[in-house]
Amino acid sequence: MKTSRLSGFVVLIAVLADLAVPAWAQQPGAQAPPNASEMVQIFVSKGYLTTEEAAEIQKAPNAAEANQRMLEVFLAKGMLTPEEYARASGKATPAAATTGASGAHVMNASAAGSPPVAAVSAPAAAEKTKPAEWPTSPVMVGTDPSDGTSADATVIPAIAPPRVLPIGTPRNPKGIIPDIKLGSGAMINLYGFLKATAIYDTTNSGGAVVGSNDFPLPLLQGDTGPNNGSQFRIKARSTRVGANFFWPINGPDITLTGKIEFDFEGDYTAVNNRNISSSRSSQPSLRFAWMRMDAKWGELPVFVQFGQEWSLIGTSIVPDYIESTNNGVGFGSIYERQPQIRTGVQFHAGSLKIQPEFALVWASFADANLNNSSTASVLGSAGVVPTGQQEQTREGAILGAASGQPGLQGRLVFDFPLNQSWKGVPNAEVIFSGGHSEATEIVPVGNIPTTGVAALTLATDSTPNGLAAGACSGAAPAAGFSVRCYYPTGISMNVPQNIWTAGFQLPTPWFTLWGNYFHGGDMRFYFAGVLNSAFIDTEGAMPLTIPGANTLVTCTNPPACTTTGTTSQTQSVFSLSGDPVSFRAVDGAAVVNRYRPIRGQGGFVQLGIPLSRIFGANPEGRNAGWRFFVAYGTDSAFARDVTRPGGNNIQRTDYVPISLRYRINRWAELVNEVTWYDTRLADTRTVLYRGIPARVNHDIRNEFGTIFTF
Repeated sequence: MKTSRLSGFVVLIAVLADLAVPAWAQQPGAQAPPNASEMVQIFVSKGYLTTEEAAEIQKAPNAAEANQRMLEVFLAKGMLTPEEYARASGKATPAAATTGASGAHVMNASAAGSPPVAAVSAPAAAEKTKPAEWPTSPVMVGTDPSDGTSADATVIPAIAPPRVLPIGTPRNPKGIIPDIKLGSGAMINLYGFLKATAIYDTTNSGGAVVGSNDFPLPLLQGDTGPNNGSQFRIKARSTRVGANFFWPINGPDITLTGKIEFDFEGDYTAVNNRNISSSRSSQPSLRFAWMRMDAKWGELPVFVQFGQEWSLIGTSIVPDYIESTNNGVGFGSIYERQPQIRTGVQFHAGSLKIQPEFALVWASFADANLNNSSTASVLGSAGVVPTGQQEQTREGAILGAASGQPGLQGRLVFDFPLNQSWKGVPNAEVIFSGGHSEATEIVPVGNIPTTGVAALTLATDSTPNGLAAGACSGAAPAAGFSVRCYYPTGISMNVPQNIWTAGFQLPTPWFTLWGNYFHGGDMRFYFAGVLNSAFIDTEGAMPLTIPGANTLVTCTNPPACTTTGTTSQTQSVFSLSGDPVSFRAVDGAAVVNRYRPIRGQGGFVQLGIPLSRIFGANPEGRNAGWRFFVAYGTDSAFARDVTRPGGNNIQRTDYVPISLRYRINRWAELVNEVTWYDTRLADTRTVLYRGIPARVNHDIRNEFGTIFTF
């Protein structure tokens, strides 16, 4: 039924009901038309009203009040025009409808945590109340920044901490006014932001090793040349577009929602028709693609979700920085997006909500040895490039997939108001999360050399430790046994990844304070642990030198190799992932040097101050949109791990961003963020910076621009 036809139908029913009430009482013998309660049930069956809205309407003390409430609900949903409402009710139009930051057009009264039609149950109050517009940061675009907390325009809302994994249940799709409605009945609301900023860095991250990045990374990763390597750029590729999906369901009490989102952070194209203009040719890349089913287990809300979504590890509490490409990567922020199957249930005890969640995820590991097929042209025809190195980026995170098991993640959320009398202040939250995954390095037997090594003289029929008995048997040849005879079927070794976090979000009318702490090993995939993954545990022994053809590799892990850049190494054993594998001689036998996770810890704390609210600005005036943010983040790795082969020798980073933001209106914001950050190496080994050895370096970064949301 089209909206215009439905509007006329609703107006007619409401008018007839108002006129018919006294007539029914005078004509007991006549067949009575359907009363207001029956009409409400008809509208519920048609999908025009939700059961919650119907229940609120039926609480009315009389039929006239019930009709009035029903008209106000239809007005809020856009099913009646203001003129039709005024004609049917004889009253002025109440201000009851708003557009959520998630892109869903809904009644303000139906936000999570509020009665579905509370705003329409008291018409006089509704006429005086105008819903507030919560500021939306780039981190929260596409979600409700208030997390279900109501606020009106008589007060400037407090700072809402980023909650990219909110615990509020999805709004009922029957209350949604879609931007696009498909023939199948699915509804789509679009959202996103256009962001353009100018950036100046006093120092670049690492010369030829890291290159010219338009986002901050830990420093001291390569020589910057004869000076600091200052850089200036104007950036637009952070622009983001997404869509929220809603499906109407008749019958069981199930809500179906979904999301797809992408941005243009997918690096720059390498195709030859774009090489000349690469600085403007960034690529779109997928951020989210998931579907969710919400229902109730008795009185408890439960859900199941499938697809790519924020990980449960760490992501519950993230910083709110203007620099959103990395958002604190390597400087105290831990987060990720992963393919997963997730479920959770919500318990209530008064105003306290407790929500445990559990997820099976694709066990993913950000191998520091990533290369692609372009490596072959860099090394030249003399280079031997392992197949794993060429295809790592195309096959995805092979280390986790090769373990044959999913990663396990969970989080526990405590949600509660600090003070229920505060206006426009979200609930506080305390959150714990953690997870475990296994990576597996696999070396097929064909990758293990058969060349004899003089130090290998022990027959395996007399050695324990899992070596294949009889493979290296009899007297050792003059050149020594080969490494392959100790591993005649290949090598497989697991690398565990264990991470846990604890964080808090404390909103108040005067400031909002939030922070997160993390601890674990092999945290590179989650942008933590100063971007380290695993080290090669030689247990104090020098790796075996295997005679034979040299392999050209890039030295990134001193002292496992000796010089930076492309160099010749005698190591020629690689796993399927492309990682180098080394061996040591133990009592004349070859023992593989196992990978161990590099451990670390870190976190951040951020303070947001609603300047306009504190200084009593007019909520509808030009000065209502001033906000101030300051944060401190730190990330570190254990020195005893990071100095081993495979570590990057970076022990700690520090990050201090300060930002001033002015919200022009509900869509546009001017921002400026100044960040001081530094990097410190773990031991006396140094890298070149400005052409001279250095162990500590810092950068001052300024980013200024605009963010337009939609």
